[in-house]
Amino acid sequence: MSGATQPLDVGSRVGMVRGYGPGTAVRATRRPVGPATGHRPGMASGSWGLDGTGGSAAPRRARHQRHGGRRAREDGQDALQGGHVNSIRVITPYKYEGLWVFDDLAVGLAREPFVSGMDTMIDRLVAAIPAADRGFRLLFAPTPFPGFTVRLEWRREEFGGNWYFCPQFGLEGWLCPALFRYFDSAPPELYARAEPRGA
Repeated sequence: MSGATQPLDVGSRVGMVRGYGPGTAVRATRRPVGPATGHRPGMASGSWGLDGTGGSAAPRRARHQRHGGRRAREDGQDALQGGHVNSIRVITPYKYEGLWVFDDLAVGLAREPFVSGMDTMIDRLVAAIPAADRGFRLLFAPTPFPGFTVRLEWRREEFGGNWYFCPQFGLEGWLCPALFRYFDSAPPELYARAEPRGA
């Protein structure tokens, strides 16, 4: 498989992020995985598993193997033209019983909490957003996108979830196995942006 960037025609699935609701994906081209890695870091399989339509499609299923503490596809190839697709996901976290939580019924999540350091990161991330506790938009993707403000670096796997480090805040946080509702494997990096609802 060639290492050159391969365009991916997704037709009407391409759109602006602004105005999209929870679980909505915006697709763009990403560099194919090299044949020697056998890895699929960051391929989306739901909204952290949707198929990119932004609808109620079930998370994509893939055969996995354990490798380097992260789940990876055995063939290291994407199902769409042998390349990777970068999906910007959108969720709307809010405070419930003192915890940051979010709902994404499209992938079967309700009041899913951020804990073990991720809650502290969110506190820092939304410090300048008025009334963020009543809900804000969180955009995230496994590769950089225009306007991202924080980067998370994968550190290790523990208790079925994954620890990430945020250089901007100097903090580590744990993402629970709900991560795999959105990705087939734990991405080496995550990029995110917080903004007010309706921005």
